[in-house]
This record gives sequence, C-alpha cells and structure tokens, in this order.
Amino acid sequence: MTKAIKYTKTFKKQFKKRCQDPKWRSVFKSSLPQELDEQERSPWEFIVQCLIEDRTIPDYFYPHALEGLRDLKKQIKRQLNDANMTVIILELHFDGHNGDHLLVYVPTGKTVFLAGIGTHSELFG
Repeated sequence: MTKAIKYTKTFKKQFKKRCQDPKWRSVFKSSLPQELDEQERSPWEFIVQCLIEDRTIPDYFYPHALEGLRDLKKQIKRQLNDANMTVIILELHFDGHNGDHLLVYVPTGKTVFLAGIGTHSELFG
C-alpha cells in the first residue's frame, strides 16, 4: 500500500532551511552504504521512499516513538478530521543512532505527516 506524504507548515519552513545548510549536505546529497541501499540513494530519498511504500525503516536510522508533543497530535487530528484517533509521533536519525540530523513524522492509515526536520536543539531546545 502506498501512502501520501503531507507536510506541516513548520516542516516546510524547516526543510527549506535544511536544504540550504551545508551541514545537511550528507542527508540530501550523499549516498547510503550499499549494505543499506543497493540503489545508493541519499538518506532523505531512501527514507521518503520507505514512508511512501510503508516499508519498515532499518534499525540504522533508529526510528523510535516520541512522548508528549500534545500540540502536534492535536494538529494532526485536526488535519485528518478525527479527534478520536490515536496519534503516534516518531523520530528517526538520518545519520545513525548517535547522529543529530532528525526527522519527526507521524504515520497514519493512508498518510504520513512530516512534522519536523532539524537537530535535537533546533526541534526540542
């Protein structure tokens, strides 16, 4: 099953900045090791494809749930017009478990919301 990708306003602003930031070049321009991706896509391209195709994200990216973020949960429920749905907010690290290039996303039935992209301090500081 393929999923649609939607973006929060916050994500759009953050993404624009990250694309211009040389510190993020490895996320958008470099290739993943061949063991992870035979097609040698960038971490960004690889992850977006995994989200669209609803594939399991490899442990290398350390996908894990985030607690709290009540406002973001409300925003997603509002966008989906479903106040009763359970919203799980996830985070992954583009550059491995100890990396600081993060993506915050919210998978739902037919849609994945990209909610934030940045470092720990930019997103949660």
